[in-house]
Amino acid sequence: MRSRGVVLPLLALALVFSGCGGTDDGGKPAKGVVGAPTPGATAQPTAAPTGPLSLGQHAKLTWQASQNRSGVVAVAVNQVIQGTAKALSLVHVNPPLDDPHLYFVKVRVINASRVDFGGASPLNLPLYIVDQSDLMQPPVRFDHFEYSYCPTDPLPVPWADKAATDVCLVYVSRGAMKQLVLSGDGGRQIVWNPVITVPPTPKAPARRHRAPKTG
Repeated sequence: MRSRGVVLPLLALALVFSGCGGTDDGGKPAKGVVGAPTPGATAQPTAAPTGPLSLGQHAKLTWQASQNRSGVVAVAVNQVIQGTAKALSLVHVNPPLDDPHLYFVKVRVINASRVDFGGASPLNLPLYIVDQSDLMQPPVRFDHFEYSYCPTDPLPVPWADKAATDVCLVYVSRGAMKQLVLSGDGGRQIVWNPVITVPPTPKAPARRHRAPKTG
């Protein structure tokens, strides 16, 4: 078993993911996506927010995917899944969080410009969750670990005008998520009030009762 450190800059928390291959919770050692904090991200609104949008609704913004690649993309939050207790057990926060929550956010990204974003990391999208402390939390970045059902792979190459890709982002928050916020042009914030899918609680196996012996 190998552990790696992950820094969530807006909460100044150090996270360690411990992954073992082939587990039921979907954790496995894998090639991680590593990069700098989200380019141009802002934690405070400088303009009136847009929304709230419904799941599946798109919002456009100018995405600064890297130092030399910037263009318009459309972003839609399609699904928000709360992680199970078993999946959350792979996350170790230092210092510990009160009431930590794990979320997998399914997002559709569409290229609405002539810029080829092929190979860019979706982790650089300025999409945050707002937790119970009213802090904006970016997606988790990690080394050599991923949840198999929520890979954070780079965009395909090429990824030019009108290309569309479904991606998945992992978040950890203090308490339950309040909102999802996309940091748009000029400090504008685009808000989704998500409907959160909660996995069913596994049922305990029923006990078998033996029939009483007769005669």
